[in-house]
Amino acid sequence: MDIDSLAASQGFTTEEFLEIVDVFIDVSRSDVVRMTEAIENQDAATAGDAAHSLKGAAGNLGFFDLFDAAKKAETQAKSNDLGQARETLSHVRDMVEAIARDVRHKDAAP
Repeated sequence: MDIDSLAASQGFTTEEFLEIVDVFIDVSRSDVVRMTEAIENQDAATAGDAAHSLKGAAGNLGFFDLFDAAKKAETQAKSNDLGQARETLSHVRDMVEAIARDVRHKDAAP
């Protein structure tokens, strides 16, 4: 992931963008936990709401693959297809953690 290009496309310096993405990661992880718990509790509405939240934030920051995956999870949850939403959630979780790794790597770069 090219953090510098993403930052520039959003009108931020790389440092500003990394600060925003740090908050995004925290909120996204919370949304993933909320989705996981909602799916376990058969609460399709809450799972869909959490996916919707993550989808919007991902889209606003230019993480379009994550946006697409969260949109899929949202649609599945709101259709009460929690089995498929659970599978998609695994992919969403992996994508959030990949972004976190990329940001950590960028923060550690000289």
